[in-house]
Amino acid sequence: IFVELAWRKLDENALRPPEDRVPKVTVLRAAGAEVLQSVTFSTLIIVLVFLPLLFLSGLEGQFFRPLGMAYLLIFGASLLVALTVTPVLCLLLFSRSRRIRKGQNEKAKVDGFTVRVLKACYRPLLYFCVRHAWLVCLVMTGVTLGALWLASTFGTSFLPPFHEDCYTVFVNTPVGTSLEETERVTQGAMEEIQRIEGVKSVTRRTGRAERDEHAEPVSASELLVRVDMQADPLKLRNAINGVIRQIPGVATMIGYPIAHRISSVLSGTEAELAINVFGDDLATLRTAAAAVKQVLDTLPQVADARANREIMVDTLRIRYRLDALARAGLTLKDAGEQVSAAFDGVTAGQVARNQQRWDIVVRLDETQRKELADVGAFLLTAPNGARVRLDEVADVYREEASNLIVRDNTRRKALISCNVAPGSNVGDLVAALREHVEPVVHAHGCTVSYGGSYEAQQSASRRLTWLALGLLLIIVLLLGYALDSFRAALVVLVNLPLCLIGGVMAMLIAAPAPLWANLRALVCGDGNYVAPVLSVAAMVGFVTVAGFVIRNGLLLLNRYRSLQAQGYSLHEALIEGSLERMVP
Repeated sequence: IFVELAWRKLDENALRPPEDRVPKVTVLRAAGAEVLQSVTFSTLIIVLVFLPLLFLSGLEGQFFRPLGMAYLLIFGASLLVALTVTPVLCLLLFSRSRRIRKGQNEKAKVDGFTVRVLKACYRPLLYFCVRHAWLVCLVMTGVTLGALWLASTFGTSFLPPFHEDCYTVFVNTPVGTSLEETERVTQGAMEEIQRIEGVKSVTRRTGRAERDEHAEPVSASELLVRVDMQADPLKLRNAINGVIRQIPGVATMIGYPIAHRISSVLSGTEAELAINVFGDDLATLRTAAAAVKQVLDTLPQVADARANREIMVDTLRIRYRLDALARAGLTLKDAGEQVSAAFDGVTAGQVARNQQRWDIVVRLDETQRKELADVGAFLLTAPNGARVRLDEVADVYREEASNLIVRDNTRRKALISCNVAPGSNVGDLVAALREHVEPVVHAHGCTVSYGGSYEAQQSASRRLTWLALGLLLIIVLLLGYALDSFRAALVVLVNLPLCLIGGVMAMLIAAPAPLWANLRALVCGDGNYVAPVLSVAAMVGFVTVAGFVIRNGLLLLNRYRSLQAQGYSLHEALIEGSLERMVP
């Protein structure tokens, strides 16, 4: 802005008679004084607009805080350079005036060819808008209301979809399936997927080590399917889904590597949405989870629904009788430690060979801990040397128990996970869950909450909304101070709804469905409308656009006021100021 104004003023100074010309330093000083307030306040407003990004928490904060900090540093440095380095460079580099050709009027002499062409196109439109101001206001009000209506049909999501060149396919055979059987099932799936057109390669990982942070049994496999980026992603996904759906008795899920890792951080599952059902009784939770899974299978917004991997397994229960332990001279701790050492084993040392180490574990021989009677016959040793059979001081029996008990803040819960079906979004999915799933959960006497990307999106949206409202008040005060008029500040803010028009149309164009077919489906209501998805990233984009709109409005109004101070009428100031500010 300063360079354009300085260049124009130097040319205007060169057009004056020699006796009226002023030194170049004086011209640059006058140009700097004219834009100093506008540039400073507009940059400050841009900085304020990006401040909310620094207050985001969780994973969304990890994504957007560096972006906000980068913007703050960039605009702060640009303001410093504009106020210090740029005037010096103008003084050194603008050493000669451009040659003025004869026959040109004063404005044409100042403007270059490109600027003259742009102004020639813009001037008729500007005159029309000024002459028909009320018509323009009515049209823009209607277009803005239409954009707001379109925005109300958008879905919501945490992050926009990632364009990755591979799919992650999770295949889970029933818990307890052997490694050999899991390999047989997944190997057949890999061979079928490899035959799909557009698939480049398929690799597999089965299970994870017990000490891994994300330990998995050998019944869980993860296929990494690398695909051709030129292929239709929806057709590829449907083809892969068709292959794995043919495998009986397995739970499957399809997604993308990065998206799955993000979902794992947010919800503890690989799916986009986690449905947490809370209750006190494990049997009730198990029944409620199965009922929720049945409902999810009927919803078109749901893909890859999975209930928590919980089954009843055969366990050995030892219930000590405290009075019998006391008569034998044993404590509960002594008895428990001896039973654990005998049947689970105790590490007595290590064996090292070829830079590898193995633990030496001491425990009962396999023949002495094979049957239930063997456990009951185990001899406990009291501190006084007396020995007593385990079944004389405890009840030893078989019992079916859950292989998995999940808690959240000390409350038992069942976890049901699902992905969003293609063509839907997290917001529509949660709305459907509230309508169909919550009555089922409440009928079982349980409560439900939603985690994963939905929880993160809601948290980020609430925080951004409240921070934006607070900053809007601060921006109004700054504009009122910069323009010496709150009426002028409101004129700048009136442009904010208008900035939605371009953003809404851009999101509609970027939707997976063709634009005109999608609009026709929306108007006709035939159910084929594919709603664009408003993610946290899109919200950050809208906030950014709003900041630039406020900055441009401030610069434009300041120019109008400057021209009026030079004696221009309001109409002349509008025309001249708009034409001048069009270039920068």
